Amino acid sequence: MAVIWKWVLREQEQIIEVPLGTTLLSTGWDPKSGVCVWGRVPDPNTVRTEKRRIIVIGTGQEYPNILAKFLGTVIMFDSGLVWHIYEGA
Repeated sequence: MAVIWKWVLREQEQIIEVPLGTTLLSTGWDPKSGVCVWGRVPDPNTVRTEKRRIIVIGTGQEYPNILAKFLGTVIMFDSGLVWHIYEGA
């Protein structure tokens, strides 16, 4: 049975390890964890994993020349910061 998992993003660019076949679905702000990405894990019991490159770009920051899939925008209302999250190649 598929499940939804969460990964916390702590860096502007980081590698997350996800179960094989995971589909990253959305991004958002979790008050307890910070900026996160959520994904559909087809088999939570699988031991096979794959690495995904996640890139966080703030509004007004330079956009690197990358091939990337847009995952979502996270607005931090308390600070006014806005982050745009990509899954990079």
